Amino acid sequence: KAGLELRSMGGQRKSAPAIVVVTARDGYTAAFSVGELLMHRADPRVFLVAETAGGPLPENEGPVRMFVQGDRVRSPYGLKTLEVRYIAKNSSAEPKR
Repeated sequence: KAGLELRSMGGQRKSAPAIVVVTARDGYTAAFSVGELLMHRADPRVFLVAETAGGPLPENEGPVRMFVQGDRVRSPYGLKTLEVRYIAKNSSAEPKR
């Protein structure tokens, strides 16, 4: 939904300078590089969680929280926004004319 096309080499090259910025309702913000998030595709380490085995998250943690395995500091709860930002542009990712 964020417009990232990661199935082709061109799409991956275009998204290489992208970051994902996650902001919680209380203003806490964490950032992740797209490459970092893709690095463990076969064994994911970052999850968006809306419920536990016991049911929905408590109101102070939900409606959605991010869980980053092994990184409690960048595991915000009560997510407000999740956005993709480009911090640079790879001209080599643009098609040749």
